[in-house]
Amino acid sequence: TKPARTTSSKTATTTSSKPSTTTSSKPTSTTTTKTTTLTPTATRTSTTKTTTRKPTNTSTSTVKTTTLAPPSTTKVHWKFPSLFCFEVTCVKPEDPDWYEPVLVKVQLQQRVSIFDCDEFTVFSNGGTVLLGGNWTTVEIATPKATIGDLNKPEQTTNSWLNTMIFQKAWEEVKYDGRYKHHDWTVKVDPDAVFFPDRLRDLVRPHSKPAGAWYFLNCNRFPPSPPGEAKLYGSVEVFSRKAVDAYLEGKDVCIEKLDWKGWGEDFFMQKCMDKLKVMAVYNFKWIGDDRCWPANCSAQDKVAFHDFKNIDKWFDCWGQSTQAR
Repeated sequence: TKPARTTSSKTATTTSSKPSTTTSSKPTSTTTTKTTTLTPTATRTSTTKTTTRKPTNTSTSTVKTTTLAPPSTTKVHWKFPSLFCFEVTCVKPEDPDWYEPVLVKVQLQQRVSIFDCDEFTVFSNGGTVLLGGNWTTVEIATPKATIGDLNKPEQTTNSWLNTMIFQKAWEEVKYDGRYKHHDWTVKVDPDAVFFPDRLRDLVRPHSKPAGAWYFLNCNRFPPSPPGEAKLYGSVEVFSRKAVDAYLEGKDVCIEKLDWKGWGEDFFMQKCMDKLKVMAVYNFKWIGDDRCWPANCSAQDKVAFHDFKNIDKWFDCWGQSTQAR
């Protein structure tokens, strides 16, 4: 049998309350699912054996993750279009001031960013993270990413060369399987201030009839706008059929594309294009300091990027919600 993985859902409980915000009502789909709570029932090991909460037998293990099993059959109605969202957080045990894992924990406590999607999960690289409620992230066991160098002809970014990490993350998404139940899958950077309800408004016109779509989000460079249409990695949006196409054809991309000097967002764009997934050319939906910046009070932005500090992240979140 297939081992259980970390799962989560929007209906999971925590002790913190989400800051109040006003949103408009939206139609709901008739899709149903079972709810989950952040209460682990078992741990997975690298073998097919598992250990229960009160173990009678313990197997040798090199990797442990926590499974969140549904405790009831309560049905919930997802919003339309429905979203499955995930983050990958970097763990740096050697750096006590590293912000990402703590930021993700607070996002979960406050039910903001990806934790306001219909369903969600978090992966980590460099170690596991205890997010709360005994929920431990699934670790992506690859070497840590290094910074790119644009002076090297084979490299296309001065940001992280993190393609392999996200190739593994998408394998985890496939293993998880819940993306199949939702209209869109969204990869979000932890430092992006992300509003799922605003994304629903953006993607709704492309949700029925369902097609294979992904959204581009930057056309500023080079050398001056309008430049080449690009996918920047702060928020990446893929329809269910686009994710299906990637998971079925990713080996072609890995074998045929010279991706080792690329960031994961550039790889995903080139792979989507190679697999004939249709791009949506919309460059106004993200306020990104690396492309088109925007004030946090802007109401037409799905996300703002980047805020590598908890106070600054929630200050931007507060400005945007209070401006409504």
